[in-house]
Amino acid sequence: MGAKDGQVTAEKSREGQGHSAPSDRVGTVIRGKWRIEGVLGVGGMASVYAARHTNGRRAALKIMHRALAGDPQLRDRFLREGYLGNKIAHPGRVECLDDDVTEDGEHFLVMELLEGETLDAYWKRCQKRVPVVAALRIADQLLDFLSACHAVDIVHRDLKPANIFLTNEARVKVLDFGIAQLREAEVEHTRAGLALGTPSFMAPEQARGRGDQLDGRADIFSVGAVLYAVLSGTRLHKGRSSDESLVLAATQPAPSLVKVAPDLPVEVIALVDKALSWDRRNRFASAADMRTAVLEILGRMAAERRAREAPPAGERQPSLPDTGTGPAPLRDEPIADDHPDVVRLRSVFKQLERVLPAVRQYGWSHPESGRRTRASFEEIAVALRDAPTAIVWSVRPYSFAHRGREVWEPGAPLDGVPYALFDAGIRTLRLLPGLTEPELRKLLELFLLDPSADLAPEDDLATLLWEAGLTHVRAELADCFAEGGAAEREAFFEQADELEALARKAAMRSSRVEARAMSVSTDGGARAAVRPALGLDQAVRVALGAQLDLSADAWTERYVETLVDAYLDARRRGDTSLLTTPLRSSSARLVASGRVDFVRSLRAAVLQTASRRCSPVDLAAVSAELGSALLGGAALALLVRQVAAAPPVSPARTEGIDALIPLFDHLDARDFEIALDALERLPEERVRLAALRFVDRNISGHEQALAARVPALAGDAARGIVTLLARRRTPASSRALSQLTEAADPTLRVEVAAALAIDEAGVRNELMRLADDPRADVRLAALRAMARRRIKEAGPLLVRRVEDASYHDLAADERAEILGALHELNPPRTEELAIALLATHGMVKSDARDQTRVIAARHLAAHGRSAGAVAALTAATRKWWWNSDELRSVATDGLLQVQARLGT
Repeated sequence: MGAKDGQVTAEKSREGQGHSAPSDRVGTVIRGKWRIEGVLGVGGMASVYAARHTNGRRAALKIMHRALAGDPQLRDRFLREGYLGNKIAHPGRVECLDDDVTEDGEHFLVMELLEGETLDAYWKRCQKRVPVVAALRIADQLLDFLSACHAVDIVHRDLKPANIFLTNEARVKVLDFGIAQLREAEVEHTRAGLALGTPSFMAPEQARGRGDQLDGRADIFSVGAVLYAVLSGTRLHKGRSSDESLVLAATQPAPSLVKVAPDLPVEVIALVDKALSWDRRNRFASAADMRTAVLEILGRMAAERRAREAPPAGERQPSLPDTGTGPAPLRDEPIADDHPDVVRLRSVFKQLERVLPAVRQYGWSHPESGRRTRASFEEIAVALRDAPTAIVWSVRPYSFAHRGREVWEPGAPLDGVPYALFDAGIRTLRLLPGLTEPELRKLLELFLLDPSADLAPEDDLATLLWEAGLTHVRAELADCFAEGGAAEREAFFEQADELEALARKAAMRSSRVEARAMSVSTDGGARAAVRPALGLDQAVRVALGAQLDLSADAWTERYVETLVDAYLDARRRGDTSLLTTPLRSSSARLVASGRVDFVRSLRAAVLQTASRRCSPVDLAAVSAELGSALLGGAALALLVRQVAAAPPVSPARTEGIDALIPLFDHLDARDFEIALDALERLPEERVRLAALRFVDRNISGHEQALAARVPALAGDAARGIVTLLARRRTPASSRALSQLTEAADPTLRVEVAAALAIDEAGVRNELMRLADDPRADVRLAALRAMARRRIKEAGPLLVRRVEDASYHDLAADERAEILGALHELNPPRTEELAIALLATHGMVKSDARDQTRVIAARHLAAHGRSAGAVAALTAATRKWWWNSDELRSVATDGLLQVQARLGT
């Protein structure tokens, strides 16, 4: 046989498989009017050709592969691409001009012929690093096109460099709407659970097959992934196989672009990182929003380029002489919104708002952070030069203001900056002439601190600001619990001395008088009512009445001081429970009502006051007993009951868990049972992890209590407790584990048996022994444990079990569990076995064998990725007597899933 004959034979063979050589069509005429001039590309569903009509017009013909043309669902999906493209009124679409069928029955689309190259080809020409400006200009057009798509409820879902075409006229065209989703109520073109697309450019919700969650933000993620790739030269989620890449896309958040391309401008890094946010709520809200951000960066880069190219006008060094001029007081009367002082401060904060995100994400060492800090410093220098006393602002909980006008109201996450300063008692900040760049940087470092995470309970931002010694930064403070400046607080102490003298003259201690007054109430009416009942002479009553007319914050300050004194006094008498019991009850009610932050701040204030007034021994007692009473087990117990009663998926439950998690850090060993209640009643992962950390810290002496509670816990929580007990290997923990070997739950018994093994070999042997247990529930539990622990030595045992004739006699769930466990250990071998099981039907109908074939078909639907799987599932869809209705239904669905996975 000659070479030519061999070629013909090979091509006929491929044609029999539905994959005839695309080059064979060159020179042929389709439907008597389209002459094929060349091959433009070949995909999993179709080949694309350059063609010329008999009237001279050129176009692209996209012809569906012959092997797929007989599948009505795939054919509809192929034709839908053209219909979807035509729904978008935008120059970025590839226009579909017509559709028809070839003489051989292959459907084809007549489409606009493009001249240029794909972004993928351009990326490779650029040595895998596209210039920043070029990449952003491509993103600009791409996002404009996506805005038009999303406006008509079309989500592309497969954006990648190979599907983005750059024409010779510098226009961006988007290709391949083959898996686009038209979000109409009466149309659902993609099956739930299918993760169609390309893993390196796929949003996590798409990789997880969550079709119900897909919207335009999935395309925004893909744009971010495209920019990540073309700017860094590295794709996201580079697995060793497409399966592994898909798993990474579904389970791993995208790393920051700064890790692979730290030389890029920080605003570009921030743009890409925001687009690639794991939680779609944190991405850009729309393609239009992301495009606005892209255009802002392009405009800024163009301005910087023009500035660099402009003729030098002489370098101006900011001058910050210390004139000694004192700052003018911050007046309360409002001024006009366009007042120069307001405009000047807004300009300053606009610069600072560029510095803070860069420092928060990339640190001070990044060049962009330094550049932005210098730019902000120069802006402040100019402002101080022009108005030495005007750089002053008042601090509000959520904004900064100047004489009644907002000058900065930051959004998340910077909205915590004014809140933290206000919470620390800082009411006014001013910058003075003579400010240095290191002082500005130190001030910004303080701005970025999160007091709840970065500071010890005894520290606050006001203290750190004072300790920083910033000569040219002035702060007016109000103590956390007593509004007013230092002069007001000094006046308070002087009045307190006078009150004490008067009270002593009346043979009473002022602290007891205050305690009695506070025990009644601290509102104005109650204070007025208590005055006549004090039994003091007129002079004392007048003086005391003046002292009782305080603000609520001032009363809170007195309450904290009195509480510490009362605890120390009760500790000396040995009856602290008289104080801590009602305190624990009232703070628990506050926590349950949503005032966790107030109780936490009150606890911090108590510890701070105690640190100033107590010996180290007394301070330790205050922290342990009084701190626990304010924020400890009672609060946790009440909150657990409240959260458990909330609907499983509700804002109330989420907010309750957010409040509950920090409480575990304030528990002590006495609260052990309360922590276990939380572990039992709230199955959420965050609660489980926090509770297990607490248990690990306090497990000593509670081993038997754990053993008694473990059977009531959910699987992950129970396994966590068993792991903690096994890790300790003490007599008490061993006794607790031995007690659990008699548990009713077979899964728990198997986990305990594995935990009691001395080493990994012992674990393996024990689980393999239990996999042969005569009780089916024990065998199932052992199979799950082997799969979870990846015990590969169990593979041959499971293979023999599947190949044995007795396999069909096992319960259906055990047969499925064996295949699942084997898949975790050896996916290719499991697929071979599932194909063999599906293909073996026997000559006599058997219900058990039919059920096995259904189990095998379901396994291939979930995991199959070979031509053999496609062939086996295809055969199982035929209306032959040995294929039951259930099997044909499962195989039909599974075939679509495997073909989608293979891209065919």
